[in-house]
Amino acid sequence: MKIRIVLLASLPFAIALAPYASHADENLLGYVSGAETLPQGASEAYLFVTRRWDKGRGEYTAHDYSLEYERGLTHRLTGGIELKGQSIDASGLVIDGYMPGSEQYGIQASGVEAKLKYNFLSPAKDDLGLSATFALQQTGSTRIRARTRTPPSSNWACNCRSCCSTTSSRSC
Repeated sequence: MKIRIVLLASLPFAIALAPYASHADENLLGYVSGAETLPQGASEAYLFVTRRWDKGRGEYTAHDYSLEYERGLTHRLTGGIELKGQSIDASGLVIDGYMPGSEQYGIQASGVEAKLKYNFLSPAKDDLGLSATFALQQTGSTRIRARTRTPPSSNWACNCRSCCSTTSSRSC
């Protein structure tokens, strides 16, 4: 009970300081994922659109797109595939005296990711959640620019991450 009173009493101060404490230019945590996996046979689809803009000088707007499909393979294992895309509209951009030039293109593919997530401990049953994710990711795009052609990228990356959560906080 004392903890709730302290948290409620500190809420006005947190709200008052929020504009000063939230001047970050990047989302440091990225996308948060929980430790739970999908039940066997269940599936989910997500569409994420992230807009980035305003570099301080010039005009800059970029959109990142992510279309993800996940399916529960077993009660402890979830598989998924994610298609990534992006679009950019930039002109008059100057970064530390460097002029990257104008660039404008609509939605185009920028990568694909396949992943498996295995749940060792479930926060719903074990009071502690623990899962591991293995992902294979290909990034890069083929784009035609003025007088040059950028070859397809063969940038493959392997990502492994773990997630731990409790019943009171189900994300990591």
